[in-house]
Amino acid sequence: MKRLMDALAIRTLTHQSGSPTSKSNHRKLGPMTAAFTVRVKDETASKLDQLAEKLDRYRSYMAAEAIEAFVDQQEWQLAEIEAGLAEVERGEFASDEDVAKVFGKYVKSARQS
Repeated sequence: MKRLMDALAIRTLTHQSGSPTSKSNHRKLGPMTAAFTVRVKDETASKLDQLAEKLDRYRSYMAAEAIEAFVDQQEWQLAEIEAGLAEVERGEFASDEDVAKVFGKYVKSARQS
């Protein structure tokens, strides 16, 4: 059965997006899935097989989880960048003095360690 599942194309699960680490281990198969094929280096496929074996999961499940985590992280990062750019356009950004204070705080902390 495991070989049959591995032979199937990677299934991506539909879910509500959230933070970069949103409930990746608690997702259930959604009402809709998309199947497609991905090419990876032999070394990456071998590592994925090893992880799947250690975690008692199918390779396709592990690949889908990795893709979903990557997509979630990229969506979150782009949303944060867009929010930051919108703040700049509204003039909501730190002054040089504010930046120097924060920078000085962390540089002092690092030197004292």
